[in-house]
Amino acid sequence: MLALTDRARSAWIARAVEYWRFHGFPFPQLSPSEIQSEYSRLENVDPVAILKGKVLSFSAIGLRLANAFHPQMWTVRLHDHAKSPLDHFADDVVLRKALVRAMHFWPNRTCWNAQCLRSVFRIYAGGRVANFRPTAARTLVSMFSASDATILDFSAGYGGRLLGTISLRRTYIGIDPHPQQYKGSKALSIALSGRAVGNANLFRARAESHLTKLPDHSVDMVLSSPPYFSHERYDAALSQSANRYSTYPHWTSSFLYPVLAHCQRILRPGGFLVININNTRFHPIADDARAFLGARLAPFDAFKLAMTDRPRESAADYHSRYEPVFVFRKAPCRRRQSTS
Repeated sequence: MLALTDRARSAWIARAVEYWRFHGFPFPQLSPSEIQSEYSRLENVDPVAILKGKVLSFSAIGLRLANAFHPQMWTVRLHDHAKSPLDHFADDVVLRKALVRAMHFWPNRTCWNAQCLRSVFRIYAGGRVANFRPTAARTLVSMFSASDATILDFSAGYGGRLLGTISLRRTYIGIDPHPQQYKGSKALSIALSGRAVGNANLFRARAESHLTKLPDHSVDMVLSSPPYFSHERYDAALSQSANRYSTYPHWTSSFLYPVLAHCQRILRPGGFLVININNTRFHPIADDARAFLGARLAPFDAFKLAMTDRPRESAADYHSRYEPVFVFRKAPCRRRQSTS
C-alpha cells in the first residue's frame, strides 16, 4: 500500500472508509464454535508457563472470548480524553486518518482488517479500558487457591477474571453495578455452562453494599482490580463509584477502604487477597490501598503484570509496560495447644 502512488492510495482509502461506514465499528464477535475453541485454548494454558520469575507474561489467549461479550468497552473514555474509541470512529476525518496511520503501523499485513482497526482507534482515544487477562487470572487462582475453592471478585468488570477462574475447578463470585458489565458476564457464563469446569455466581450490585451480606470467613481467595477512581468513566450513572463519591478522599473512605475491609473479614484464615491496582497520574490509589491492607493482612508477594505494547511507527519506539499485582495473606488460625 505504501508503494502506491498518492492517487491510487487515496482511492483505496476512500473505498475503505465506505466499507467501514457500511459495516460499522468492528466489535469482536465469535461464533458458538469459536467460543468453544477459545475456551479450550485457555483451558490448556499451563499457569507455570505464564509466570516468568515475578512477571505475569502477556498472553492474549481467552482475551478475545471475554471481550466479545463486552462491546461497551469501546464506548468508555479515559480520564484525560474527551472521546472514546467509538466516538473517534464516528468521525469521517478521524477514520480516514486512522486508516493512513494503520498503513504505517502494519505495512506488511492486512492493515485495515477488524483487529487492526480496533487497535488504531484504541490509540486515537489515548487507550481503551483494558480487560484483565484470563491467563493471568488462571495463573494467580491456581497459585493461591486449591481445587473447589471460592474466589471473590468485588469489581467483576469485563469478565477476564471470571473466565480465568472458571477454567479451573473453582466457584467464582463476581460483583459489579454496571448493567452491561453484569449482562455481558452473565452471557459469557451461560455460553460456557456445561463446558467450563468451574461455575460463576454473579451479582449486579455496589460492592460496598453487597459485601455486607457475605458472612465472615466465607471465601478462600479474593482476586480483583478496583476502578481507578475517575481515571475511567464507564457512564454517568450513580452506580459508578466515582460518580457516587466525587472527590478522591470521599471515594477512598466510602468505597475503597470499606470494600477492602469487608474482603479482609470475608476471607478465610490463611486465605490470599490478590489485587491488581496502580497509582494514576493524579491519585496514589495503589499506595493508599497497600497501606490500608498492610495494616490488616500480611504482605506475601508482588508481581508485575505485563501490558500490551502500543504499536509505533518505529520499532525502536516499542516499550514494555507493567502494572503491579500485590498479594496479601490472612493469618491462619492458631492451633490450640493440647494439655495433658
